[in-house]
Amino acid sequence: APMSIQIKSKRYNSDANRLETVIDTYESGINTSTQIVWTEITSELAPRLVTHIETYELDILVSVQLSWKNKETVNGKETIVTYTVTYAFGEQSLKTLEKTYYVKDAVLGLVTFIETYEFGLDTPTSIKKIYYARKEANELTAGEARVVKVTELYEYNLKGATSNRPAETGEISSKQYLYWDNRATHDSNGNKRLIRVVENFMDIGGALLRDSVQYVYYKKESFGSNNQRVIQ
Repeated sequence: APMSIQIKSKRYNSDANRLETVIDTYESGINTSTQIVWTEITSELAPRLVTHIETYELDILVSVQLSWKNKETVNGKETIVTYTVTYAFGEQSLKTLEKTYYVKDAVLGLVTFIETYEFGLDTPTSIKKIYYARKEANELTAGEARVVKVTELYEYNLKGATSNRPAETGEISSKQYLYWDNRATHDSNGNKRLIRVVENFMDIGGALLRDSVQYVYYKKESFGSNNQRVIQ
């Protein structure tokens, strides 16, 4: 039996005069969340297509999300920027804004930047920098060179930052490498399986040190009487 099921359906909301997509998620037969999704064209500041997502858990509104795209100039080049605004529990005071865009770097290639704004600040509280790079054997627990997905996190208010100083790209608070590998796990009886490896590095005293290594994989297990499920 599947561990989780998503059921998508369409409905017309006559009160709001709009077509909505409803996404119900079930885990072990329990309806754990319901998302209501719709789009609208707004004229605020400039005409734009905005996607709305309301998420409910047991009829409790847990988040309201709005997202749209805008054409802007980044580093002197026209770039498509995606804005995502999330209100926890639908509260205006619990607002988080994410600004996502791509930059072509001469050394790293295509880099994804995600700026996060919180607490009403007009400077980012954190910046994520995501790209792919080749890492040598001595940089990984794999013991051989690999192309990995790198996520660098730069957090606000580090190392003497002030209330009007944004996150700085020269101060990494953490870094993550993600790649696939064949490795034995604690429950594989010494046999190797294909897993996703996540290596986490933290800034400790100005140096990036490996903090933890995670193995992510799926396996089938039995439960109850003649029942099976896939777990992560």
